[in-house]
Amino acid sequence: MFRKFILLFFSVSVLYSCQPAGSKSDAPASLIIGKWQSVKPDIGQTYIFKAGNKIDWIFNPGSGEDTFHLDYTLIDSVTPHFLDLSGFNRGPLEGMVLFGLAEFRQNDTLAFDFELSEPGQVIRPKDFNGPDVVLYKRVK
Repeated sequence: MFRKFILLFFSVSVLYSCQPAGSKSDAPASLIIGKWQSVKPDIGQTYIFKAGNKIDWIFNPGSGEDTFHLDYTLIDSVTPHFLDLSGFNRGPLEGMVLFGLAEFRQNDTLAFDFELSEPGQVIRPKDFNGPDVVLYKRVK
């Protein structure tokens, strides 16, 4: 069941959002604050980053909307930036951490790639070449 959920979750975002290199910009961590929506509407994901390292992750895979109220850690001293989501307190992600990469592109586009890690493990994508890269646009 858990594996099916993860496969469904990540397969929805398979390479819908590849973008050529060369349109990147390094931005301060404060630029992540705000609402970001997946570029492809069929992915059905929205992130609302808030001050105090809080995030609402609205997930709508087509079978109904669900919202996770999570914590995030953005490490912008490395390129690409590290972005980790934690605080899953229910469902198949309970107790898990999503370790990821984040890259600002043209200041209104954000690329994410995450790996799911069991407690005590840190598994992070090495680059944005994997099948789970998703682009998000800032919602104004």
